[in-house]
Amino acid sequence: MNRLIIIIGLLALCSSEYIPPGPRYTCPKSLRKEQEQLLYPCVCIKGSDSGLYVECENTNLASLAVGFSNLAALQSPIESLSILSSNIGRLYGDIFYALDVRILRIENTPIKSIERDQFLGINNTLQELHLINSKLDNFPKEAFQIL
Repeated sequence: MNRLIIIIGLLALCSSEYIPPGPRYTCPKSLRKEQEQLLYPCVCIKGSDSGLYVECENTNLASLAVGFSNLAALQSPIESLSILSSNIGRLYGDIFYALDVRILRIENTPIKSIERDQFLGINNTLQELHLINSKLDNFPKEAFQIL
């Protein structure tokens, strides 16, 4: 009987495998109905050891400001923040100020101008900036000087 228990124990040890822990930073879980829209108009796509991956699509600057404020309250770094197909003609205000973003991607958004201090706040963490298919009238060098 003792041998049988030992054999079963050894088989259990041999057949088990290492399961790595989840990512260091995870997307917030919706615990209550009110929290489902926590990051609206943005969605947390996935978490990783380096930060969150967040997408914001078909939105405007006012809605983004609210979503980014809630995102900043999570105090998690953002590995990638994508603003896609949004109705933003002028990028202004302090919407990025409290965020810790490494990659910022703005795509298919008709931005015509970017204010001087737009990247104040994320200038210490931003490593990549992608402006794809925008409508910039001229290169906003004043906005990029801080980077």
